[in-house]
Amino acid sequence: MTHPQAVNPLTAPPQRKGGRQRTTLTPEQLDALLMLDVVEAAALLRVGTDLIRREIREGRLIAENYGTPARPLYRIPRPQLDAWRAERRAAQAVK
Repeated sequence: MTHPQAVNPLTAPPQRKGGRQRTTLTPEQLDALLMLDVVEAAALLRVGTDLIRREIREGRLIAENYGTPARPLYRIPRPQLDAWRAERRAAQAVK
């Protein structure tokens, strides 16, 4: 009798449900990460992955591309994500 192997949520690929990517990490695990991918950053901020990618492409959110220009694989340092979030909050408060 074979037993399914336990899945490590830190290394498992994100799950796709209903066309949306979702991370299997808990909020506590997301808070502990120093580098986040697009799906993790979107889950942490409760926004869409398209918004994160657009902000990176337009230069408002700093990220490192570990892929190719045609198929980017972004990693976002946590301090950069926190600074971007604070900047957006300040801009919304002014409106």
